[in-house]
Order: sequence, then structure tokens, then C-alpha cells
Amino acid sequence: MIHTNIRHLYVVFALIVACVGIATAQQLVVRRPAEGEEDWRLLRKALDFYDAANYGDALAYAELAKQSRRREIEWREFSLDTAQRSRDVRRAGDNLTDVLPVLEANGQTAAKSIIEETLNRYGESFFGNSFQKVKDFIALQDAYPEADFLIGKIYRVEGESALAFDFMNRALRGARWLDVMNQQYDMLYELADLSYDLGRLDDYEKYLLLVLKDDRFYTNPSFMNAMLRTLGTETPDAVEKFFLLYRDENDIPLEACALLSDYYKERNQLKKALECSALGAVISFSKLFYILRDRIPTYNYTNLSDLLLKAADYEDIVVWGNNNKVWELFYSLSQIAAAYGKPVFSRTLLEVLASAEPEPYWRKKATASLAGSE
Repeated sequence: MIHTNIRHLYVVFALIVACVGIATAQQLVVRRPAEGEEDWRLLRKALDFYDAANYGDALAYAELAKQSRRREIEWREFSLDTAQRSRDVRRAGDNLTDVLPVLEANGQTAAKSIIEETLNRYGESFFGNSFQKVKDFIALQDAYPEADFLIGKIYRVEGESALAFDFMNRALRGARWLDVMNQQYDMLYELADLSYDLGRLDDYEKYLLLVLKDDRFYTNPSFMNAMLRTLGTETPDAVEKFFLLYRDENDIPLEACALLSDYYKERNQLKKALECSALGAVISFSKLFYILRDRIPTYNYTNLSDLLLKAADYEDIVVWGNNNKVWELFYSLSQIAAAYGKPVFSRTLLEVLASAEPEPYWRKKATASLAGSE
């Protein structure tokens, strides 16, 4: 089995890394990874191997990337420690305003560059202008969440779900060090999906809610309550009012809304299901509106039916809607609204979907629901 070979490779590689680490620790001078051996280059190779389904080499290069990241941080710590122990820097004290010119004058360019790069990335105020705080902060940066996440994905492909879960959790714990912070949402979605497969439904809900917690509208009770009030007016124009009044341009939690609305509906937690499906529909509508506005210079919103019919003219929009559960979310909103005791809103929305839903499957579902077949 491939995953058995990967387990063996991982053990051998870990022993090699340990030996290299011991040898490195015995050296008096800590060397920076050579050109071509930088962590990001090694991770890029690991990703290429992963995309090619060469999981053994992908795992090996991901581990090499982690080792390279540790060596980089050791070198940074060594450079700063060496600079800090010099007589002139000791005299300058801890204040970076005084320390940086001394480093420049002494030609300690590595230490100066490390400090400036850290200040530029995280902000000067974060460190209180303290050399020691910068040094202490850098010592924490030896985690490589991108590599841990990739290793977790490799183990998942190979059917090692428990190992996959552990590595993905480790990656999430190190999310503050991500180069692209939005990758934490990829981790959360993967962990939610893996939790579902493992039957850990509480974790499944938890990880999806962690995606939603960063949405400024989901965490705004006034916004969420206003949405439900509008939806619950039970007047013929409630659907149009709903989509005229509310916007949410953040599409990251779109899938979480769809999955949680189903999750809560299955458990008869209808208010939570309605909140998630309503927010998901608002996000979907907002995304469609802005896409159409960008593509059609003369586009002006008139009603939901017109928006959906225009979206149907673009194959890539229809595919995007299918991949992101957009068309399903509109239908789901109608069903959950009905179950929540809002039949007028539900039927009005179904009438729109039956005539204008871009995806034929969900259009037929809406027609059948109107006819009382479901």
C-alpha cells in the first residue's frame, strides 16, 4: 500500500532530520538555508508533487520545507543574538530607535534587515520599539502551517484520517504565521469535512462556525435580526425587499452557510437553519449582483427574477453557482422559510426560482415544490 510506504518514509525522514538537527546544533555558526533550499521553494516542489499524485515525494519535500523553516528561524535568532551581544548594541540598549543606526554603522546588515522586515510586516507598535520583543517574537516563528496542512492532506488522501486530522489541527494552531491569512479558511473547511467523515459532528459544526465568526454581518445581531424580520413580514413584496435591503460581499463563508443550514435543518434547529440559509442567500445574491454589474456596463437591478435570468446567460456563472451551492441555497431558503412558518415568503421565492433559477435541477425542484409534490 502507498500509505504504508509513506509511513515508512516518514519515520526514516524523521530520523534523518533529527540527526541533521543535532549536527547543526553542534556547529558554532548557524547557517542560513542556501539558495534553492529556502522553505518556500521546497514547499512549492512538495505542492507540485502533490498535484501530480506523487505523495511520497510530496511528503518528503514538505518535511524538508519544515526543516528549512526551522533553520531559517535559527539563523535569524543567531543573527539577532550575535548583534545584541556586541558592545555597541549593548550600549544602545533595547530601544530600536537607538539600536538600528548602530547596526547600520557596524555593518550588521543581516540583523538590521531581519528587524526591519519584521516591523514592516507586523507593525512597529506591536513591539513597543523593543529589540528584545522582536527577538522573542521571531523565536516563535519556526512553525510552518502551510507544510503541516499539506502533510495532513497527503495523509487524508492515503486514508490516514487520524494523522490527517492531527496535522491539519497543528496547521490551524499555527495559522498566525501563514503568508496568506485566508488559507486558514481552507484549513477550517478541510477540518470540518474530515470531522464529518470521522463522525465528529460537534467538531464539524465548530469548524464551520469558526469560518462564520469572521463575517461581520453574521456576528452582528442587529443585522441578523433585521434579516429575519424582513423575511417574516409575510407580504407579497417581502422577497424583493429582502434582496434589496441586504448585502454581504464576503463570499468566504458561503459554503459554511449552506452546510450549516442543512445541518441545523436536519436537527430541527430551524431558527439557526434560517439564519444560515438567509445569510447564504444574501451572500450569493451580492456576488451575482457585483459580477453582473462588472460584466454588463448598463446593468441596473430590477428584481430577483431578472438577475437570475441574466446570470443564466453566462456558463461560468452557472458553474460557479453549482460549485458553491448558490442555486441550492436559494431553494433551501424557500424550504426552511416554509418550515419556520413563513409560507408567503417561501411561495413567492419558489415562484421566482421555478421560472428563473439558472440550474435546471433546482428549477424543477422549485416547480415540484410549488405543485405540492414535495
